[in-house]
Amino acid sequence: MVARPRGRALRWLERHAEEAIAGAALCALSSLMVIQVVMRYVFRSPLSWSDELAVYCMIALVYFGAAYAVRERAHIRVLAAFWVLPKGAALGVAIAADALWFAFNSLMLWTGIELVHSYALQPSLSPALEINLLWRSLLIPIGYGLMCLRMIQAYAIWWRGGIAPFSALPGG
Repeated sequence: MVARPRGRALRWLERHAEEAIAGAALCALSSLMVIQVVMRYVFRSPLSWSDELAVYCMIALVYFGAAYAVRERAHIRVLAAFWVLPKGAALGVAIAADALWFAFNSLMLWTGIELVHSYALQPSLSPALEINLLWRSLLIPIGYGLMCLRMIQAYAIWWRGGIAPFSALPGG
């Protein structure tokens, strides 16, 4: 049985963390791009740091958006095999595909942790903002860790009789 957060704030965070962070990153990215266009073409004085910060927002948007898609079971799947195969075989293919996906996410989580560790041992600064690249690199293990966590949660919910993590299956 999956333990659910008890407090109201923790429940909200468990249900909305990825979408809130991805939404904030999207708003910041859009605002930065509008500000940069206005500064460059209206005032003829481009900002040196806005493009770099926009890239960081885009990275956060990608990783937190991917974790949100895992939680909502909204990742893109090739469905042809699911509709052609019998239900039992389609279920086996879906579970095997998710196991491979989980293995890939786990590998990327580990690789991300190693990258963060390397920046912790030998700091490197970003060109415009001059911040340690460790902070940007933290998004990799956080994103893949959240994807792994959300996959585990999806299977735990299914195990308890809830919605299957691969609801695109016929009758799923």
